[in-house]
Amino acid sequence: MSRKNPLESGQGSAPKNPRNFKSLVRRAGFPPLAFEGKATTYDERTREVLDQDTKDLDARTNPTVIDLRSLPSDANDTKILEWTAKWLKVGLSDLKAEGATDRSKELYKKLNQSLLMAADYMRGTLRLGRQLDHMFPDGAYPILRTSNDLTTLLRKTIHFEQDKTGLSSHALYCGFVSVAIAAFDGIEHDVENLIGEARYLENEFTRTADDHEPLFAVYDVGGGNERKFSNMYGGVSVRGTFEVRGKSLSSFFTKWLSRPETSSETALKDGIGLRLTVRKEDMLDATSSLVTFLQEKFGAYDFRFENDNLFDQKAEGDVDGEDQEFERLQKSLIGHFDFSDSQFSRNQPSASSSGRFQAFKIVGTLEVPPGGREGNAPESRRFEVQIVLPYNKNERKGLSHSVYDVVRKVSVMTRLFGACEESIYQEYVQEAARQSGMDVATIQDALVNGKNGRLIAHKGKTRQTGLRYVVASQYARRQLLELGDDPALFREILREKASSEDEE
Repeated sequence: MSRKNPLESGQGSAPKNPRNFKSLVRRAGFPPLAFEGKATTYDERTREVLDQDTKDLDARTNPTVIDLRSLPSDANDTKILEWTAKWLKVGLSDLKAEGATDRSKELYKKLNQSLLMAADYMRGTLRLGRQLDHMFPDGAYPILRTSNDLTTLLRKTIHFEQDKTGLSSHALYCGFVSVAIAAFDGIEHDVENLIGEARYLENEFTRTADDHEPLFAVYDVGGGNERKFSNMYGGVSVRGTFEVRGKSLSSFFTKWLSRPETSSETALKDGIGLRLTVRKEDMLDATSSLVTFLQEKFGAYDFRFENDNLFDQKAEGDVDGEDQEFERLQKSLIGHFDFSDSQFSRNQPSASSSGRFQAFKIVGTLEVPPGGREGNAPESRRFEVQIVLPYNKNERKGLSHSVYDVVRKVSVMTRLFGACEESIYQEYVQEAARQSGMDVATIQDALVNGKNGRLIAHKGKTRQTGLRYVVASQYARRQLLELGDDPALFREILREKASSEDEE
């Protein structure tokens, strides 16, 4: 059965304006009860997704295996193994060999490692410890030794009977397997090396020794990942904050699961990320100090400098030849460094932020010990530095990084389970409050009720239901890709329809 992409054709459930996600969510009557009795139709759509060509698949406009809530109920073991090999990009023969060969043994080792990583992420980052205990009492996580162990685990994702209420184990297993797929992808691409290198660079940026002046003189570490500094390399008197990104697997998982178009492969291409916040008048001094440090300490080269909507360009081409902000910065940098192999780009608006994003970007290549392990010969790694202004209104729309992490986590929960229940959401908010110094009420108001609020709070029809939270774009994506309605994860949601009918 072939389908037209509703994002392209305007058919199906897509609204006239597909970006009007909040309206779509409200009109969806969310969340329904167990596919609204259309489990057979969902089986058919699931097969379509699993059988599609994965080569050059654009996950922004096409569903992937992570978006599924179930395997087809009539799938046999052979077909399940074929799908597993296809989506994990591993050899079917290695799955069937069950550890009898070196390649098969290594494969099963990685599969088991990915399950443990998925459990750690769900328990630690998503705060789903209670749900994991329901699935795996006493922490008895599954161990895969044979292909039968694998198919037995995957069969637990098959959706429940349409008239069943209560906590859905199948929905939990679906989420568990989806996170494990992301973990396996990270293992296959050695993302832990990238994490080690990011940690190594952060240490080198702040390490003080007789023969080593740090890039940043840190005076306040704070509760989150962002650090305050008072001076920069070369005696440059600049104050600001910096953050080295991608220092943990949990941050990568959250990014991959909340943004379907990303993966471990894209993470490796992007390389190491640094975010630097300084005043606009300090931009030149901070940039010069940073570039000098990267060149002298890490042999950085192949620089590309981009004005991403930060510098005023209204008078470009002025007949009087007035130098603009970016042109002045460019001329100053060229006067200090040999950038014969580098590029300057006047304006590169961010495609993901609808022109709102503002930054001065520095992209290039540096030499760093693989995995950040001293003693190894350095290898090339791409890096990107985003220099932004204090109190900027970038893609986070005025929210601090720790507060915006709440949106990311709720986005993951929306994709995996259809919603985030209130008790778990409050844990996210309280953690953000501890890290940001903001009070819970202010964070809640900014995320849900503010002008740029990114979350929708949905109140059920009964007292037992409570609130659930969704990221509208993530929920709407499922509707637009014709993936059907989400089976509800939590007992209160599953009981909503039955309870309302009883009251009538």
